[in-house]
Amino acid sequence: MSLPFRSRCRRRPAFTLIELLVVIAIIGVLIALLLPAVQAAREAASRMRCANHLKQIGLAIHNRSKFPAGYASVVSPETGADLGPGWAWGTAILGQIEQEALYDAINQELLPADPANYTPRSVRVSTFLCPSDDMPSLVPVRDADNAVTITELPASNYVGVYGIGRIADAPGEGTGVFYRNSGVRFRDIRDGTSQTLAVGERSRELSYATWLARQRGGWLFKTSLIVGGGGDTFSPEPEEAWAMVLGTAGIVDPPRTPNHPNRHVEDFGSRHPGGANFLFADGSVRFIKETIRQQTFQSLCTRDGDEVISADEY
Repeated sequence: MSLPFRSRCRRRPAFTLIELLVVIAIIGVLIALLLPAVQAAREAASRMRCANHLKQIGLAIHNRSKFPAGYASVVSPETGADLGPGWAWGTAILGQIEQEALYDAINQELLPADPANYTPRSVRVSTFLCPSDDMPSLVPVRDADNAVTITELPASNYVGVYGIGRIADAPGEGTGVFYRNSGVRFRDIRDGTSQTLAVGERSRELSYATWLARQRGGWLFKTSLIVGGGGDTFSPEPEEAWAMVLGTAGIVDPPRTPNHPNRHVEDFGSRHPGGANFLFADGSVRFIKETIRQQTFQSLCTRDGDEVISADEY
């Protein structure tokens, strides 16, 4: 005798609302646990790519007989002012980073803002950009009143190390390996190339930078990203545009170490947690922690200060 139809058809089990909410909550917890790990892995990869960019820059410099000028400029004998054109160390090494066509397209007899140099100043070069940052392809160079954009230049996250002090006070007398019309030879680095910084990071949240040139008449201001409702501890003073290609270990408002809250627009910093990547004069790349002592950082930024620095200090 067959069972009634209702007895043979069992009802399919289903989730209750409570069970569904529990499953969703568990999934949410798992995502919350995994997301930081994913982000950390992505940042680690970006930091490695950033270091590789600096290594390429280091190889390019070492393929030359000496360090290129921080930027090249005719200097007024009466006032000492820069007359231009101001082409920077990044332009000088284009041929060594497989950008020969771009180098040949630059008319170095003219200023960067000249219409004849529109094409080269509009080119984005990935070697000069940190993957962890969101620097725009072009960055503005403003006038002294921060009212007019004089020109736009290709962005960079890497600036040459000027040394100690304010660049504006002595642009042609840097204590590092890059300054106005410099031509530092490797034998001039008496502190040792393995203990002298050559190039360091600067993130968009501090101020803009470029690899191309120092534009005459231009000024560098802090970016809007570092102005917040909780107060602004960054330097409110503008710096002339040589700080767009150079960075310094300042002596005013110390400490001026990488990523420090009291940095000025001409300082160093990155979007990497804990510090910033730096290229040393020997071609090696190391991560300088933001906890480094001011004195140690300043010593690393000079080429012949005769300081004795232990490797465990940075």
